Amino acid sequence: MLITYTPGGIDKFFAEVGEPAQRRELPPQSDTPPDVDRIIEIAKRHGIQMQPMPNA
Repeated sequence: MLITYTPGGIDKFFAEVGEPAQRRELPPQSDTPPDVDRIIEIAKRHGIQMQPMPNA
């Protein structure tokens, strides 16, 4: 699969929203849900429009 983002710069979003790996293996699954509001705010700073999933 090949995914292209244009214009470039989405790497800066991923760098800000993510965290560096501690080692070259998958970390254990988190016991807390992601902070969606934080991710949405970071996305806005990078020109990305995100919306939370509607509650079912």
